Amino acid sequence: MCINNRRKESRVHKKFLPLIILYCALAFCPKAAFAGASLTITAGSTWSISGVKKASASTMSSYIRMQNNASGGNEDVNISVAVTSPGGSLWTASPDATPGANEFQLTADLTSPTKITSSPTLLVSGLTNNAFQDVFLTLITPPSGEQGSHTLTVTLTATNWRWACGGTFVKTHSSTGADLGVAPVDKTVTYGTVEVAPAGKCWITQNLGADNQASASNGGSTEALREQSGGWYWQYGKKQGYKHTGDTGTTVVTPGNADLSGTVPQAYMNNNTTGSWGTAQDPCRLLLGATTYSGTYWRIPNQLDWDTFGATIAGDASAFRSPLVLHFSGRICDETCSPAYKLQGRASSGNMSWGSSTNSMSTDSIVFIVGAGSNNTNALDKNFAPPLRCILDALE
Repeated sequence: MCINNRRKESRVHKKFLPLIILYCALAFCPKAAFAGASLTITAGSTWSISGVKKASASTMSSYIRMQNNASGGNEDVNISVAVTSPGGSLWTASPDATPGANEFQLTADLTSPTKITSSPTLLVSGLTNNAFQDVFLTLITPPSGEQGSHTLTVTLTATNWRWACGGTFVKTHSSTGADLGVAPVDKTVTYGTVEVAPAGKCWITQNLGADNQASASNGGSTEALREQSGGWYWQYGKKQGYKHTGDTGTTVVTPGNADLSGTVPQAYMNNNTTGSWGTAQDPCRLLLGATTYSGTYWRIPNQLDWDTFGATIAGDASAFRSPLVLHFSGRICDETCSPAYKLQGRASSGNMSWGSSTNSMSTDSIVFIVGAGSNNTNALDKNFAPPLRCILDALE
């Protein structure tokens, strides 16, 4: 267990004089890439009640402030109390409306009182990243009992942590392990996320497989920077991604056919895939998986997703300034280009990203295209390979 606050104790020796000490604990110490549950008490960590309290007397604390300590997600908060009574009979926390002898009542007051016992009880559901919640404690002393010192230790525990849209998450892509046949190379990527149109949908803020967002609409001042922000490229309907070094003089495509010096994409062929991009071939689903809380899988945006987002921008300049930071990442051409399989349009013209929908022509499919001053969904030859963005049908 991870303890955030150092515990302090003092002793009092008058009848019904408790000292309330709060500390917070983490539900787990995460080893995963996510930040994990994290809670701190930023105000009211101790409550010392002075003076003699009569039987069944009610006393309210000043406010106690708990905060989601930049966990990167949403979390629930449980509350419980433990008692030590070194100077008299042991008090116990009563869950009943009418406490008996040596039984006290302790409640946490938000919109309605929550009875606190020795068993963890849900106090706050879905405390969002960096948010705080103020709570007041109310103590009702036992109707009868022995005098002496009593220490009540209230524990607030952050639990049930889940990632939420607007934060980041980390994925390790293994081209020879779990992502064989999907990821072209081994890479660990931190993906940013944002909610944009359509409402209630979460998007990644960089291309799938990209090290980072582009720093400029052309992807960067060097081909190396453009490769980092460009990410990987896919033919329509296929799960295998390709890494392309760009027009550097010695073009290398990964995975490539070894007998052709790596300049020809492996298994890159005339693409007559029909129908929508199936889930078994969806690189977003295969590489990003499902969220930890709802179990919703990432997917390729469909035509409606792109059309709805496209209505919020007007061309390449506003696309780059948008929360998705779209830039000229290019597309891999087929053997008809000169030279064949070159990276076409990187840093110069037209942002493209596949949609998951096909159109009526067996040779073409739907792609989102951003040009100078305009953008739309249109048809693109399935033999070409633009990058991908991914979308999630839940904000968590």
